[in-house]
Amino acid sequence: MFSGIVEEAAQVVALQSDKGNLHLTMKCSFVNELKIDQSVAHNGVCLTVVSMTEDTYTVTAIKETLERSNLGNLKVGDKVNLERSMLMNGRLDGHIVQGHVDQTAVCAEVKEADGSWYYTFEYAFDKEMARQGYATPSKTVSKSLSSLIRTITRTFARSRKVR
Repeated sequence: MFSGIVEEAAQVVALQSDKGNLHLTMKCSFVNELKIDQSVAHNGVCLTVVSMTEDTYTVTAIKETLERSNLGNLKVGDKVNLERSMLMNGRLDGHIVQGHVDQTAVCAEVKEADGSWYYTFEYAFDKEMARQGYATPSKTVSKSLSSLIRTITRTFARSRKVR
């Protein structure tokens, strides 16, 4: 579980395709604190550390993860929002975020309103997800793991407005 508060922006130092999966090698300041099999959120997506060097670590995104997230669009040199999993004995800042991605959306509109921001996201309708109650009023939307996690306030035919 994650809080949705970005800990650091890591740099992608290598990408390697492997049978539809993608190995992402990252560089960040806390590499020496990581361990194999540890969960780390990358742009909001929970991935497991599979290998490490002195100053880098590697995670693998499977085909489904690449289809449901923006990780497949990354290039060497890009920055990725990172967050290590929450400690159960500490303060919970932010929100509780699983890091499991259901689908991606496009931000179609941003409006400023007296110090608040309203975002309109568009995404493909998925009948099965709707049946299960995803992306309906009172559910949350996470944007690249940032603390911009907000409750959906209004429903449109093919878009959702959040603030």
